[in-house]
Amino acid sequence: MRTFASIFVVFLALLFYFIYAPMPHGIADPHKLRLVDAGLRALRHVAKAGVFLGLGTEPQMLRKVYDNGILGLQEPHKTIQSYFSIFDNIRVRVYEPVKKKDDYMPALIYFHGGGFVFGSIETYDETMMNLVRKLKVFIVSVDYRRAPEHKYPTAFKDCARVTRYVLNNAEKLGIDALNVAVAGDSAGGNLAAAVALKLSKDFNLPPLRFQALIYPALQAVDFTLPSYMSNEHATTGILANRQQIAWFFSNYAFGNDSMTQILLDGRAYSRVKNSEKAHVLEHLAHTNVPSMFTKAGHNPPPRRNDTEDVPDKLHRVITSPSFSPLMAEDHELQTVPPAYILTAGFDMLRDDGILYMQRLEDNNITVKWDHFHDGFHGMFMFGGGPITFEIGRQARKSFIEYARHMFKYI
Repeated sequence: MRTFASIFVVFLALLFYFIYAPMPHGIADPHKLRLVDAGLRALRHVAKAGVFLGLGTEPQMLRKVYDNGILGLQEPHKTIQSYFSIFDNIRVRVYEPVKKKDDYMPALIYFHGGGFVFGSIETYDETMMNLVRKLKVFIVSVDYRRAPEHKYPTAFKDCARVTRYVLNNAEKLGIDALNVAVAGDSAGGNLAAAVALKLSKDFNLPPLRFQALIYPALQAVDFTLPSYMSNEHATTGILANRQQIAWFFSNYAFGNDSMTQILLDGRAYSRVKNSEKAHVLEHLAHTNVPSMFTKAGHNPPPRRNDTEDVPDKLHRVITSPSFSPLMAEDHELQTVPPAYILTAGFDMLRDDGILYMQRLEDNNITVKWDHFHDGFHGMFMFGGGPITFEIGRQARKSFIEYARHMFKYI
């Protein structure tokens, strides 16, 4: 009890310290965001304190403080029924309207964010409740297994399995098999893009209606893109810095943080540059990022060129489209479903979404791109519930309007 009391005191001290951290000029609702940012940064340091005290590993502590400290299951609205279920041995939470318009309704399969390490279907319950109320469709929120205990490709395979299950059992579930889409935010956006790529090659399945990628993390090759450099010190507590994103990808790839520095300092990039996948790096060229985002200048740090410490396995993983969808070949992109891509101005992952939009359009895939200049990473989750931002409401509204149009159901 004394240990937890001490941790709580540390949290309060950190909270008051971070409250005075400056917010970047032009970001949405800076005063409210300062409070949320301070809380999230304090929680992250509490997690580190827990590791120091031997209460768990860093991933375990992140889950304890974030997943237990943000949101849990909500009381269902009277127009919604929600329940846990098992789809092909994967735990899911299902949401559906009590009153159905037709016998067979559209379905949205959602993959939550959290850097492949934390986040859960419980913390995303409010978001799913909001979406099902507005869309009036069948929603499946997937409890994919997380890193580092379950490294790549476990999360990807879990999400693909659930999607296949929904498509193959559409009639039994009361779903229109030709009106099924995948969606996800952050790491979940990566999984949605990877599943869309994979299943587009399976002609025994009905095609997905669309893929929705909400500020997605789509590559682990270049951590010096303009959005990484300009937003590293302007980011909110949801994503701390470039190192944290590399840490997430290392845990997802290897089940530990041993590859974090190799990803971050450019050695992994240099290995790709000297391989058979070098041509794909043309699509990651910093000059491909629209000039409106680089007006202030862009001076990335030099990359290390020594590659002898880069394991073959890491090279294979980060160049696999199911891990880094931006590394897909053109012919692999030509059969994917239409895409909705949402990006935020104050987000290190902004350019991943923009570059993927360009790649899809170059391969004649229809893309709806919504960019929120004053948006921040995580805003979609704050579009409702006890902590609500107007920019989050707008982001949800934008996605809902697109989904309604594509489903042609309401």
